[in-house]
Amino acid sequence: MGKKVAIIISTKNRLRFLIKLLRFYAELKSEHTLYIADASDSKHLIQIGALIKSFSDIINIVYKNMPEYGKGQMDNLKAVGKMLEYVEEEYAVNSGDDDYFIPKSL
Repeated sequence: MGKKVAIIISTKNRLRFLIKLLRFYAELKSEHTLYIADASDSKHLIQIGALIKSFSDIINIVYKNMPEYGKGQMDNLKAVGKMLEYVEEEYAVNSGDDDYFIPKSL
């Protein structure tokens, strides 16, 4: 595999989408780190936290709860900008929680 690419994923209150997304990257044994910017409401955080933990031994995940970007519609631009502060890779791509990148193509 070439260089690793940071995959920045913004989400809000969409546990089902995150489950599918994490399963996809886990099944492909992706070596790219997923940076998840989550603006979910507090009632969703326990389930999302458990989900992230269940995949953390399989794929690399940097998870940040960002409720400040979730008022009304999620402010994706600001959430992605904030996640870039945590990215260690030289390259990054932005992905919605319902979009997928083929790891070998990055």
